[in-house]
Amino acid sequence: MLNSKKVRMRQVLVLSLSLLLISGCGVNWKVNIQILRLQSKNTSLRRHAAGVLAGIGPEAKAAVPALIQALKNADSEVFGSVAMALGEIGPEARAAVPVLIQALKDRDDWSIRREAAVALGGIGPEARAAVPVLIQALREGNSQISKTFYPTVHRNAADSLVQIGSQAKEVVPDLIQALNDPDESVRYYVAEVLGRIEPKDKSAVPVLIQSLNDPDESVRRNAARSLGQIGSDDQAVITSLTQALNDPDDNVRRYAAVSLGQIGSETKGLVHSLIQALNDPDDNVRRNAVEVLGLIGSEAKEVVSGLIQALNDPNKSVRRKAAMALGRIGPEARAAIPTLTQALNDPDRAVRRNAAWALKKINIETELIEEGDDEFDS
Repeated sequence: MLNSKKVRMRQVLVLSLSLLLISGCGVNWKVNIQILRLQSKNTSLRRHAAGVLAGIGPEAKAAVPALIQALKNADSEVFGSVAMALGEIGPEARAAVPVLIQALKDRDDWSIRREAAVALGGIGPEARAAVPVLIQALREGNSQISKTFYPTVHRNAADSLVQIGSQAKEVVPDLIQALNDPDESVRYYVAEVLGRIEPKDKSAVPVLIQSLNDPDESVRRNAARSLGQIGSDDQAVITSLTQALNDPDDNVRRYAAVSLGQIGSETKGLVHSLIQALNDPDDNVRRNAVEVLGLIGSEAKEVVSGLIQALNDPNKSVRRKAAMALGRIGPEARAAIPTLTQALNDPDRAVRRNAAWALKKINIETELIEEGDDEFDS
């Protein structure tokens, strides 16, 4: 048996050297050698060959047929390396999509499903046929697979939907439909994916607005974040996100405030809601509300009064942000001068520095109590 192994290794070596002489120097001979190694019965050799091809990337496209064959015959030990190679080759590995889709349906090995999802994402828009199966992968796992490991399949499937959805608009309708799925884990990931796909597709906005009322707080959070990422300044979006500032979940309120800042609206109703959010029990919500008010600026008179209120917030991070926001508004924030002057005695060093900086921007000369008047901290 030992001799037979040596014979096989010598055969591989002879063939490899022959290809080296025939093909000459360059990438081609490296690819051809790895193609031969993929046919070896030695597991380590096949895995190593796939790894080399992954490192070569798109220039290893000639190896795609051999990788597909290796994928069909691979156990989980080799499958990951072969799938990775196909994903790194990218769109030129489109012929592997049917085999990877089949692997994604594997009910017995979560690691195979995980690697198949990653490879499909690497192939990108050319793997759009995999979208229904990837959405299905978001739906499954609670009963068949350990909850400790299966979320990696969900995460990889979601990431792959983002990569496939890029420049493939026909994917978005499937995702919009999936946002009404009865499974909360599907809705959670799809709400996230719709905000990450480039270029942004505003056709998802109406269903994301609906998702702000989803019974699951994690879905509402992702819907709020995605609306900000898409960046629609439609009045319905602004109204819905403003209402979300009153959501019972602090993370939803936080992302609603951040998204409103990304959209940059200046509506009166929004300013009123943000000022109300300055009384939120969650420090992060108050801090985000201050940041959004600072972005809106002095277009609304209530902004400055709200930021003055925030200068007395019990949380030092909120006070820092408030001082910075007032400084950015500049001379229009003159009403804040008395409170900013008091803030020069704040127990927090960064608040004192930011207050001094803000007063300078409002054109009030102050004697700084510390050096570094051109800097400020958040």
